[in-house]
Amino acid sequence: MSFEYIFFAALAAVALFFAWRFFRSGSLTGALLGGSIEREFGEVPLDGGALHSQKVKVYAMKSPGGERFVGVSLVAKAPLAAGMTAFKLTSAQARELSGLLFIWTLYVLGVTGAFSVILAIQALRARRVAS
Repeated sequence: MSFEYIFFAALAAVALFFAWRFFRSGSLTGALLGGSIEREFGEVPLDGGALHSQKVKVYAMKSPGGERFVGVSLVAKAPLAAGMTAFKLTSAQARELSGLLFIWTLYVLGVTGAFSVILAIQALRARRVAS
């Protein structure tokens, strides 16, 4: 057997394995993460232009063995191109991520509030000097 036959046989085996996972799970995300999507929690659109878009999607998933996990996928679409990066998170990792995002949200709100107070004080001082 030559190298070409071995290469194409391996390529066909990988394609068949992925096709089997796709039909078993019912979606591309499920095929990449090895489970079926039970529920979509939501999606967040990221920056996009006239011809391209990006979204982060969060799913509740279940493996064939019954294990539940969280799937996060970043989907990018453009003319003649598409990409998807999928992440598999356990329940503990998903809770840790949500806690981190909550803390960062509080941090951003605090910084925004501090800048608002500083700008308000400067405006009041400028108003008092002008009158």
